[in-house]
Amino acid sequence: MALWLSGAALLACFVLSLMFAQERILNTDSSAFFFNLVNSEWPSVAEQRYSAAIPQFLPYVFLKLGASLKTILYVFSASYIVLYALVFGLIQFVLVQAKAAIALVLSLLLGVAHSFYHPVTETHQAIAWSILFYACLGSNQTKIKVILLGVLSFTFAIFSHPAAVFMLAFSLAWHIIETRTFRKIIPYLGILGLAIFSVLRSKLNEGNYDAAQYNNLYEALSNYRLFFKWNSISFLIQRPQLYIWPILLTLLSIAYFWHQKSFLKIVGLILAAIGFTALAAATFYHGDSQMMMEKAYMPTFTMIAIASSSMFFRDKVIAKFVLLFLTVFYAFTLWQINLVGYKEFRPRLLAIDKLVEKSIQLKQYKLVAKQEAAPAIWRGYWWATAADVLMRSTIEKGTSITLYLYQENETLAYAQQPEAFLYTNWWRDRKVSELNPRFFKFSINPYDSINLSTYE
Repeated sequence: MALWLSGAALLACFVLSLMFAQERILNTDSSAFFFNLVNSEWPSVAEQRYSAAIPQFLPYVFLKLGASLKTILYVFSASYIVLYALVFGLIQFVLVQAKAAIALVLSLLLGVAHSFYHPVTETHQAIAWSILFYACLGSNQTKIKVILLGVLSFTFAIFSHPAAVFMLAFSLAWHIIETRTFRKIIPYLGILGLAIFSVLRSKLNEGNYDAAQYNNLYEALSNYRLFFKWNSISFLIQRPQLYIWPILLTLLSIAYFWHQKSFLKIVGLILAAIGFTALAAATFYHGDSQMMMEKAYMPTFTMIAIASSSMFFRDKVIAKFVLLFLTVFYAFTLWQINLVGYKEFRPRLLAIDKLVEKSIQLKQYKLVAKQEAAPAIWRGYWWATAADVLMRSTIEKGTSITLYLYQENETLAYAQQPEAFLYTNWWRDRKVSELNPRFFKFSINPYDSINLSTYE
């Protein structure tokens, strides 16, 4: 029953990915990835996270088949859930590891509300590949199948997100504890290899986004006395509705392990949960958007889900508690996701629609506005607004309109050039001629400055 319930939750996520497709895609990183895909007609990959190309294969096929921009966007939104469903199927039907299949769905939903609207995050993908790797460790199926899936999942995980190193290491360590194979050297070599890979990757990629996160970590460690004043800790404390669930699951697991006299599992679970939570809090001690902060803690919940999977099918009494927990948790989380979509992301799209209608009337198609003076609904997810407005206007009205939100310290001389296309603050000065004419069409005119105060 727990397995079918988890499968139903994943199916509900697929439905929500279609219901809120534009809300999920037309904001920040997701918007940039989607725009880059359709504009260049090639999968978008950043920071050498090559596995990010995998969920883009399906929308890429639709793109090449000549589908409309709207169709491609809906496929793009759903393709990430399709990937997780595929991994769920491999775990359950190929590796026959039902407990890992449930752990996968738990991991993708624990602590999630806003991050559902950040589908391109490689953290979610790293979680899926890490759970698949964990399932391979415990599978008794044909050796060739297990080794092939194990190598693929391990490779896809380490090239998806740096946090995968910790989830893979935990999977190996937990497998040692579960099977009590303390004298086998291969798992230890795997953990050591992951540690070396992580250090080398941080040293070889100095100056990129991932290296900057390591720098934040070192900076936070020097300010450990202000631990309870870190924005990342405040984020956890202020959201009990999100974080009561992993806490309850941890307590339920500890109670089960205590009953089984599995004290090493209790120690391992507590150390892993506290250790990575502290690491994530230190890395993001200055805070970030809600969707970014949610995903920062998700690897901790993956470790909890893996550990708790030990009890899913072992005891009838515990199984009833697990089923009750899953029922309430899935229902509450899916409701939260739905609520966030309607209350926070949909109003922003409606504000864009209002802007587009007025711009068409005034025949103003390339717009700039000051980010600091914009209403809150525009400032929350502002940096990819140029792509958001461009794609929303093209999909809904068949007219290309773009809005660039500039910051106070930016110079806008380039905006007066008729060929200008302002994209993002880190890749700003592009040309209209660089846009894919299949989807986007602009007349050669300079930008018009507007006041966003009336577009809420």
